[in-house]
Amino acid sequence: SIRKVNLGDSIKAKVVDIENEEGYVELSLKEARQALMWNDAEQAIKDKADYVLTINNDVELTTNYVANLAECASKNPKALIGSMVCDKDKPDSVWFMGGFMDTSNGRMAHKTGRVSDYKEVLEAEWLTGMGMLIPSEVFKEVGMFSAGRYPQYNGDAEFSLRAKKAGYALIVDPNS
Repeated sequence: SIRKVNLGDSIKAKVVDIENEEGYVELSLKEARQALMWNDAEQAIKDKADYVLTINNDVELTTNYVANLAECASKNPKALIGSMVCDKDKPDSVWFMGGFMDTSNGRMAHKTGRVSDYKEVLEAEWLTGMGMLIPSEVFKEVGMFSAGRYPQYNGDAEFSLRAKKAGYALIVDPNS
């Protein structure tokens, strides 16, 4: 669905598609390899990217998704911006609107609900990588994703917790 996204005039994108065997999507891209899951942010930093956007390959994006994230980021420069994630089969059902610690069982949990429940940007205790816009400077301050320790799951949450500890806000934009 990245092909349908309206980037506007001021956004330039480089996409790494770890599932596409061809390795390219029609923007300005580089070859992708499965092994790069969390590590490819390092290349974005070398390329002097302002932001890194993590997103799963099975997520359907709305047309203005990237533009909405960019607008939220411009209003919140010292923040990682998370996305509202909805169920594909039930589009009004929110699967993720920020993460929190469930004190009743000590586990990480998702804020859920209906799309109509969320009108404003919310603070979160942690974020999922299924749509997280990260200012590049965060990587310089807290390091990269811990791919060795978290090769697929929880690396996004752990990374966002390190960013929060370093003074970055963790917010979720219901327009993304």
